[in-house]
Amino acid sequence: MYLYFNSFRLFAAFKDSRYIYMVLEFCSGGELWTKLRELKRFEEVIAVFCTACVVEAFSYLHNKGIVYRDLKPENLMLDRHGYIKLVDFGFAKEIVRGEKTYSFCGTPEYLAPEIIKNEGHDFAADFWSLGVLIYELLTGSPPFSSSDPQKIYSKILDGIIKFPAYMREAARSIVNKLLHLYT
Repeated sequence: MYLYFNSFRLFAAFKDSRYIYMVLEFCSGGELWTKLRELKRFEEVIAVFCTACVVEAFSYLHNKGIVYRDLKPENLMLDRHGYIKLVDFGFAKEIVRGEKTYSFCGTPEYLAPEIIKNEGHDFAADFWSLGVLIYELLTGSPPFSSSDPQKIYSKILDGIIKFPAYMREAARSIVNKLLHLYT
């Protein structure tokens, strides 16, 4: 038996007294993060393709009642055809539609404000992180960054994004909408 979405395959899963193990399809293209570091930033057409792959994966997960909660380039693998596959489901959680979860988890630069403020979060937190991912794909770095996680959280809560001049209005608009920043 295997789980299938967006060309992602989970062939088997088992556990011992300490760990859960998953046998996944081999992703020969490596991490998206590595490709991003090599290229510095992606052309818009590549960022759109990457975004579409993630949206397809989120659609599958959300329809199954699973919130992912750890989107970042390091957790996106490329198969031999260049399609993106989500990996690292350590923070994924099944929730009932209409309810919220209160776990503080994720990567600081990608945390939605409701997670930081402990207001409870749902599937919308995944779309917040998608906005951060799109920005990072197009610029090479996340919109909210610092070596100090507390400063990152403050920047996220302040909600100020600096867009580079080369970023097209359509890209700015989608990032703003996903991050709930209507400027």
